[in-house]
Amino acid sequence: MITHAFSALSRSQLEEHLLTTTQEVEALRLKVAYYEEQLKLKKLKEFGTKSEKTDPNQLSFFNEAEESSDPAIAEPKAEKVCPVKRKKQKGKKAQIIRTLPKETVTYTLTEEEAVCPDCGNAMHEMKKQIHNEIELIPAKVILKEHVQQIYSCRNCEITSTKVPVITAPMPSPLLRGSLLSPSMGAHLCCRKYENRDPIEKIAGDFQREGIQLSKQTLSNWVLALANQYLQPVYNQMQEHLLASDIVHADETRIQVLHEPERDPKTKSYMWLYRTGKDHVPIVLYAYSPTRRQEEPERFLEGFRGYLQTDGYAGYGTVGKQEASSGKEQQVIRVGCMSHVRRYYWDAEKALPKDSLLGETLKRGIDYCNTLFALDQKVKQLEEQQQIASFKEEKIRPVFEAFFAWADAQSDTSLPKGKFQQAITYTKNQKKFLMNYLKEPRLEISNNLAERAIRPFVMGRKNWLFCNTPKGAHSSAVIYSVMQTALENNLSPFPYFQHLFDQLRKIDLTNTSAIDALLPWSKSLPDECRTPRMD
Repeated sequence: MITHAFSALSRSQLEEHLLTTTQEVEALRLKVAYYEEQLKLKKLKEFGTKSEKTDPNQLSFFNEAEESSDPAIAEPKAEKVCPVKRKKQKGKKAQIIRTLPKETVTYTLTEEEAVCPDCGNAMHEMKKQIHNEIELIPAKVILKEHVQQIYSCRNCEITSTKVPVITAPMPSPLLRGSLLSPSMGAHLCCRKYENRDPIEKIAGDFQREGIQLSKQTLSNWVLALANQYLQPVYNQMQEHLLASDIVHADETRIQVLHEPERDPKTKSYMWLYRTGKDHVPIVLYAYSPTRRQEEPERFLEGFRGYLQTDGYAGYGTVGKQEASSGKEQQVIRVGCMSHVRRYYWDAEKALPKDSLLGETLKRGIDYCNTLFALDQKVKQLEEQQQIASFKEEKIRPVFEAFFAWADAQSDTSLPKGKFQQAITYTKNQKKFLMNYLKEPRLEISNNLAERAIRPFVMGRKNWLFCNTPKGAHSSAVIYSVMQTALENNLSPFPYFQHLFDQLRKIDLTNTSAIDALLPWSKSLPDECRTPRMD
């Protein structure tokens, strides 16, 4: 039937049919190659290495023997192989224990025991033998009863109609009518937001100790601490962040189950804002039900300076309203080379072995690696003028060559796939990446923000979702204080205990008093700081 149908066609019709079929086959081939690329990349992300480092010797690994062989060199004689004995590092044990509080236990003999077995005379102390060991003291929970004495004048009770009453000063409870203490509040915050333990696990641990604290009670305490005490701290930290001139930003998804008028499976977002490396470290999380551009616009209102982000277009409108009103642009967006390199790295991993794009793709990765190597040299310079000159003389030419190469690739017919996406992303980010050259203190990547958002991402793997928007906002507040404390080399538990103890004593509208409690404050007690090991 098919042969009969073809025999009825003219030569021109057969040629047209062949051309159409060939085009359809080629289109299907490209589509299959694209899907195979996506599948390969997905498997690599799921099961392969996450590192994007490029081994400079990797490409010559398989012909290493041919490159290094020399027939003129005589074969070495057989030698006896002896195991290498490593010397123990002196002082390593002392370095470990030097910051620990010490309790000394002395073992002595009684007078009756300290008698010479030969002559019967009293023995004297010849020397001491010392053995150190680290003792672990498990946490214990006690009931701390606060008794407040109230005094009155007995004489005035008899002789006067007015009796003075004086009450002994006592710190007010964190929550009225609650058993919550500063140490318990610090414990909950550290367990959930530093150790990433779900509330249900924390409640179970208390129950095994014989303390019947329900999951609901612990959740209420965490929400109250965030809203009543840590929110003013968060607001003050935001003021300091907006006063800086370099901010890194990123965002990640979060699932909130009970959000008004939204399906539980709908994605919400946690945004991350962090100061630059030359400012005091401030890490702030902000919850939003959407990924719209209004969120960074609202949060960064009043910010003036450089905003470093990935390629998400939602950050592009920050500060644009003032620019559109005739004012000078106050927010300059800076791109991230790590995201550019990630596109090329993904394309290389997904590329078929017999692809002709291998060498071309390697050229793009080489450009990225060269820029990162030059940025490492920038970090070794101290003076701002030296950094500015180095960027202009050494890094700008590499950037220009990289973008010229990307433009040349886009003029050729690239197959649909990861390599085409990498080229397109590079061209679209050119303006923002070049802004890195404008300021010596700017970094070439947004890795500061990515590292700062990682604790939240790791915590999300444990607790999976937030129950309500209120809980998501409270988590953002506590995560912000926790991560900022860690970035400022504070020990979380003593810091949070000190923080809650002081916050209940001060006026929470007094910004000067709150400033004295912020993680970078010089007035914090020494026990809040992580011991230095150097």
